[in-house]
Amino acid sequence: WSYGGGDETLRQYLAYKYAQLKPGGALVIRDVIGPEQGDEMMYAWFNDADGATPTYDEAAQADAHTLSTLGRFYKFAKEFFNGRGVEYAEEVIDGKKLIRASRKDIADFLGKKNYVDNWDSELHESFTHWSFGRWKEELERAGFTLDTALSYAYTNDWIAEHHFKGTAELFTKVGDKLVPEGWPPTNVILVARK
Repeated sequence: WSYGGGDETLRQYLAYKYAQLKPGGALVIRDVIGPEQGDEMMYAWFNDADGATPTYDEAAQADAHTLSTLGRFYKFAKEFFNGRGVEYAEEVIDGKKLIRASRKDIADFLGKKNYVDNWDSELHESFTHWSFGRWKEELERAGFTLDTALSYAYTNDWIAEHHFKGTAELFTKVGDKLVPEGWPPTNVILVARK
């Protein structure tokens, strides 16, 4: 998706795979995954004490190794996806400085914020191109039947423990209250049958 023609590249790939399979065959995909309702806005607290936290403009010039989680978000927000960047707002709610951005952009940031050794190349790729629901729709469009007993999106526990915990907290806002949320899915297994 990231290096080809986006949706059309994936659709063409799925059509090729469908044509290559014999009846009863299966295409098995294990990949990164986007959250459902990816364009919906949510809130995130990012740790600003686990490294340097310059301003948004200064973060773009900084080495990602030196930056706090919040500093890396600023850098990500400016540079992501060939400079497309990320639209976000900062708000203080209940004494917490929060980032308000789309679920998809927050999940993409969480998925790559620790890859500082190859930061520049990671920022050219989206990990959240399609959600589970969208994969199902696109597979069915290509003629497949998704085996729902074997297909599922999940959050990798190791990634959550070693990359997310202590660096971020996620929330939705219900009325005037912040409601904590779990981590977004990181991976998917899809079994699509012809």
